[in-house]
Amino acid sequence: FFKYFANKRIQVLGAAEMTYLKTLTEEEQRKIYQQMVRKHIPCLVLTRNFQATPALIKVAKEMKLPVFRTPMITNAVTRSFPTISL
Repeated sequence: FFKYFANKRIQVLGAAEMTYLKTLTEEEQRKIYQQMVRKHIPCLVLTRNFQATPALIKVAKEMKLPVFRTPMITNAVTRSFPTISL
């Protein structure tokens, strides 16, 4: 999963990602979120007003990861981001 991970980009979790993550235990989710944060992602956006899971809340607080939520669908969110180079 992390082989081609774009760590300098805002990470967006939509319906597919959230559905997959909900099949995992809280501990498995926690490990995945920790791996993402250790890649120094700038923030995480949950689309479709998805609620952050307890594992995400815990990791975000511990590792100081900004997490945002929007009612927009993933496609609309990603098209609204400006194109910039870091």
